[in-house]
Amino acid sequence: MIRHLISISLFFCLTQATMGLEKLDSLKRTLQSATVDTSKIDIYILLAEEIREQDRNASIEYLENGITLAKQISSKRRLLKCYDQLCINYRLGLQYIKLPSIQKKMADLASDLGEWGMCSKYLGDVGYNYMLLSDFPAAIEYHMKSLRIAEEHELRMGIAASNINIGMVYYRLEDYNRSLEYYESALQNYLAVDSKPGVAGALLWIANIRAANNENILAIEKYQECLQMFQRLGRELEVGICYCNIGLVLSDQGKMREAHEYQLRGLAIYRQLNENQYVLGALHDVSESYLVLNQPDSALKYITEGIDLARKFENKDGEAIALKIRAAIYAEQEQWEKSFTDYKQHRVLVDIMFNEGKSKDIGKLEAKHEFETAEIERKRLEIEELRLQNEQKSRRDNLQYSGILIFLVLVFAGVFMLGRVSIPIRLAEGMIFFAFLLFFEFTLVLLDPYIEEYSSGAPAIKLAFNAVLAGLIFPLHSFFEERLKGRIVK
Repeated sequence: MIRHLISISLFFCLTQATMGLEKLDSLKRTLQSATVDTSKIDIYILLAEEIREQDRNASIEYLENGITLAKQISSKRRLLKCYDQLCINYRLGLQYIKLPSIQKKMADLASDLGEWGMCSKYLGDVGYNYMLLSDFPAAIEYHMKSLRIAEEHELRMGIAASNINIGMVYYRLEDYNRSLEYYESALQNYLAVDSKPGVAGALLWIANIRAANNENILAIEKYQECLQMFQRLGRELEVGICYCNIGLVLSDQGKMREAHEYQLRGLAIYRQLNENQYVLGALHDVSESYLVLNQPDSALKYITEGIDLARKFENKDGEAIALKIRAAIYAEQEQWEKSFTDYKQHRVLVDIMFNEGKSKDIGKLEAKHEFETAEIERKRLEIEELRLQNEQKSRRDNLQYSGILIFLVLVFAGVFMLGRVSIPIRLAEGMIFFAFLLFFEFTLVLLDPYIEEYSSGAPAIKLAFNAVLAGLIFPLHSFFEERLKGRIVK
């Protein structure tokens, strides 16, 4: 029976793999035969999605091809899609250092398209990734930019999300009072649009702040309020979080039996949802409460389960905490050798995590340095390219101005020669009018940058400048017209 089941499973896996390869080959053939650039970009995106799990580098390469093509045909929406898929690849590869620069481009594209909600979201994503990189000033800067755009365009959900994000950064910085201000603001905005999940989430954060400030009574009130909302919404994971957090606050108050009941409720929900990381945290809390309630055997049972779970998922932090708790349980049972062994393993894991943390910090600094160096070089090249473009434009404009000026000189020379030939008066008037019209237009083109700078683009001011210029040229036109008419009549 077991062999039969294994054979079926193996057949299913092979079938799925074959279907995946067939789809990949089909997309590649479609790409080769595609003649429309937009279709090619769409296929690049599909190929990147299809091959992402097997070969992330190939997926990134497909997306870079799509990005290049989207830039060539100025397809901003498809460029956004390519960037979005590229961000997914970098997130899966934990390459957070590469995300902010891409998300900034996405925000600019969304702004160009007038998609202000998306623009605000992408700026918020930039801030969130800076927070993950522990660059808190940059995180707050971009969350503030996200908030300003949401406020300018009266996007209530965007305003609320930005406030939550800013509150999260200040929470990480342990500036609980400022964090609370932003969570309260988020709550008011969610209430304004009647977003019940948003209201419940904001209340949960506010409860966390109250708990962190040791305002236990207020914290439990808020936890109970959002608990009821999550229950009505059917959000089981959040219900479990509320139960466990209430348990922690009650344990701080010394109400261990009541706290223990809430912790067991939270643990049961986490088990039901198969949320193993949450299960591990709840096992820590439950075992500690059993120890305080003088039930070391039950405490030992739960914490041993926690150690096994932590090792299964290679969670060193969770394992270290669990070993320390079990060492305390063995000490309570006067099993000194076992207690010493667990505590020694706990210290080894703590040292390993410390060294790994330092290595990661060094890696982050090196990656940040490389990224910043690449950004500086990219900006230098952009500035150099812009300088060359400006030089080319300046040379082109100078040549055109010179050509126009020479043409005007020739036109006026021709007008002044009218007195030497016999032509109809009407034709002479027309030629004089045409010459001064060209002179007027040339002067407008020449002065336009200065007029634009002074007027800031205001139509009324520009019109006033044009009127003044016309008023100055009009007497000259009348003077030359009379003189030339007199010469022709003679």
